Amino acid sequence: MRMISKQKCSELSIKYKKALKSPDGNPEVESMIGDFDVYSVRSNICVAPEQSIGEPGDSGGPLMSKVGKNNWVQLGVLTRNDCRSKNPTSTEGLFAQYTPIDCEWIAEATDEEVKCQTW
Repeated sequence: MRMISKQKCSELSIKYKKALKSPDGNPEVESMIGDFDVYSVRSNICVAPEQSIGEPGDSGGPLMSKVGKNNWVQLGVLTRNDCRSKNPTSTEGLFAQYTPIDCEWIAEATDEEVKCQTW
């Protein structure tokens, strides 16, 4: 995957939001869809897949990056993706948003039992 700019991510997010309409006009569903806002783009890491796309159920999956020769680090957790393409080798209009790993929150939420490893 390659990182994409916040501007491009915002454009794709707006396009994605417009495509997510409640089939029966349910106001609760419409309200949840309305929560996809510019804040989420500013606070997330946006990437575009290279020759593959996310599938339903991929949420919560890791965004990993190779560091050096044999080390991998987790940068984020999949928040949402646009997996509607019919062509699995096309990246046109596809994107994914990952929530960055918050080491401070992890340590606090686990009473300091779990801490991020620094490189």
